[in-house]
Amino acid sequence: MLTRFLPVGLSDFSIKKWLTPTYLLTCCNYLDYSPKTSLKLLFTSLALIGITSINSANTAANEATNNLGKQAATKTTSSSLSNTHYAQTSNTLSKAELRQGIQKILTDAPRGFHGSILVTQQNGLNYHLTQGVPELKHDSVLQIQDPSQEKVKEQAQPIQHKSLQQHQYIIGSLSKLVTAVLIMQAIDSGKLTLDQPANELLGNRVHSDVTISQLLNHTSGITNNALSLNTPAGEQFRYSNLGYQLLGNILSYIHQQPLTDVFQTFAIENQLDIRADFGTLANIQAANPVLAAPFSEQPAQPTQAVPTQQTITAEPARYERVPLNPSHFSEVELASGYLQATPEAIAQLNSLLHQGQLMSEVSYHQLITAHVRRVHRWGKLGYGFGLQISDTAFGPEYSHSGYVPGYISTQVYYPQFGVNLVILENTSWSLQDIERVFSIHDQIRHLMHSQLSSLI
Repeated sequence: MLTRFLPVGLSDFSIKKWLTPTYLLTCCNYLDYSPKTSLKLLFTSLALIGITSINSANTAANEATNNLGKQAATKTTSSSLSNTHYAQTSNTLSKAELRQGIQKILTDAPRGFHGSILVTQQNGLNYHLTQGVPELKHDSVLQIQDPSQEKVKEQAQPIQHKSLQQHQYIIGSLSKLVTAVLIMQAIDSGKLTLDQPANELLGNRVHSDVTISQLLNHTSGITNNALSLNTPAGEQFRYSNLGYQLLGNILSYIHQQPLTDVFQTFAIENQLDIRADFGTLANIQAANPVLAAPFSEQPAQPTQAVPTQQTITAEPARYERVPLNPSHFSEVELASGYLQATPEAIAQLNSLLHQGQLMSEVSYHQLITAHVRRVHRWGKLGYGFGLQISDTAFGPEYSHSGYVPGYISTQVYYPQFGVNLVILENTSWSLQDIERVFSIHDQIRHLMHSQLSSLI
């Protein structure tokens, strides 16, 4: 029965939202049935469980079959349950054009660039640029604490460990995707349910109306106080770091482990260069020699003009880049924005996620479904669980960006082409001009859109 792919407990309205041509097409491909046969089975199943009548089922099946034909012709199928969304084309991005385009963006940018840019494609393309951060010493030894072992594992062969060749950065809100993946894995294992009230796990630390799914998609209504709601739970998008910190508390509770161990176990099991250190940045840098040192911006100090024979008119610098003041963050903040990772780790995480290796098909579909809309500098975007969702001419785009003191980040994934874009910087540029802060990231995203559009 195709209905086994539908989540338990859906209302009539919710089922109608799930039964899109894209969703049905992927079900057909997964079962290797013809579209018409699969649709007949699906709608007949719905009729038998009382969702619709047999006549309505037949009519809906015929209409959906026609829609599927139109959808398949466009080859822009959205991500859902089957492998059809992993790499829909063999066309390859041009590394030379990427290099040229990115270099032009960096040259013309309204600010400097200090960080790493990574573009990968499933067929093997790998473009990497690191600029404006000190080179790493190849004799550095990175120690990784395996929570399942009492001793520290030392990676004694630097050349074999990517962390020793590439910088790590604090990845900001890209951390939220890792948290969301761990929550969905807990749901798959039966430890949690999406509609479960959070206070069943956290007691009186959170409002009784708030559910786990609302924490995941930022519709819980909480902002700075988990016991009071600014908007009714489930009704409106309100970005909440606190919501993801509560999810971190839940992960620690259900695993009966410190949160840092939960994240570190996940990283080791999936061979990801992700760390979950917390405390003072000075101590973290001492333990992790590949973490890029953090910087921030402050208003530039006025300089004394020096008289010259020739007057040169130039706009004075508005900001200056300075080392970040001593800073620290708590363990629970790892869940919302303070995990440390290489660009390669983010790309690998995306590939594992979207190739179906991290959770069940139903959980994956829930994670990438736009449950709510948010206002963003890119326009109105959908938001799933730890991911933004955009529709493009070449298929869906999954993304997130991050900003914490000392670091900013952007990651974008294009499933139709198996393409990752990851940008990590070790400078938190002045928030007085948010367009300037992410200007380089946004322009490289536009470059990717131009490149990918030429491949369809």
